Amino acid sequence: MEVEASGCDFPGVEVVIWERRRSVGKRKWENRYFITSLDRKTGWKTRFARVIRDHWGIESRLHWRKDAILREDDTRCRDPWTVSNLMLLRNLVIHFYEHTRKEENLPAWVQANQRSNRHLCRWITRKSWGK
Repeated sequence: MEVEASGCDFPGVEVVIWERRRSVGKRKWENRYFITSLDRKTGWKTRFARVIRDHWGIESRLHWRKDAILREDDTRCRDPWTVSNLMLLRNLVIHFYEHTRKEENLPAWVQANQRSNRHLCRWITRKSWGK
């Protein structure tokens, strides 16, 4: 739903979009607001809807797994190098899971590989990364 942008205190804002939705399995409603400087005459509705869908698609596929399963949001470190390295390690965990799993879910796979990661190390050394 489009909301009047004139009261918005952001320079250059043409359109404010208000989205109200309820996630699957949740009882409460969530309000989300999106702003854009796209002109109303340039087909902004279609473009903006695609951008919103793409954003939440990424959130659902990658970020949710990193947040909920690998507990990325619980990181208390503030050193940028350490945070960056932890992010890369979490991405590798998800990559290995997607390429080595049988019929296991990610939490069970992570728990099994925390105890012994020898087969992952062997898999890395045998894998041809250039192809």
